[in-house]
Amino acid sequence: MRNMLALFGAALLTVVGAGWYLGWYKVRSQPASVPGQHSVNIDINTKKISTDIQQGEEKIQQFLEKKGGEEGKKIGEGLMLPSPGSPQSKADDKGAKSLFQYHTDKGSSSESGINHPLLQLGNK
Repeated sequence: MRNMLALFGAALLTVVGAGWYLGWYKVRSQPASVPGQHSVNIDINTKKISTDIQQGEEKIQQFLEKKGGEEGKKIGEGLMLPSPGSPQSKADDKGAKSLFQYHTDKGSSSESGINHPLLQLGNK
C-alpha cells in the first residue's frame, strides 16, 4: 500500500512539475482586500495542454514507426530460413560438410569460417 501511495505521489509531482515548466498553468499570489489575507489565483491554459499532449503523441508515434522500420530492415537484411528445395551443404576442403546452410541477400552460403568438427559457420 505504501509503495502504491509513493508511486502515485511521484507521478503527481512529475505532472505538476512538468506542467509548471511547460507553462500549462500559472499560480499567482496577491494580497486580498482584507488585511492579513492573500488571494491565490491559478490560471490553467487548456489549449497549451492539449497541443503539447498532441505533439507528444505524434513524436512517440514517429519514434515507434522509425524503430519498427529499422527492426524490419534488420530482420529482412539478416539471415533467412533456408528454402525447402535448397541443396545440401557443399563439402569443404577437408571433406566435412557444413551443418548449417543459410541464405542472405547476397545469395546462399554453406562455406564456413569456423573450423570445428561439429559446428562450421561463416564465410571462408
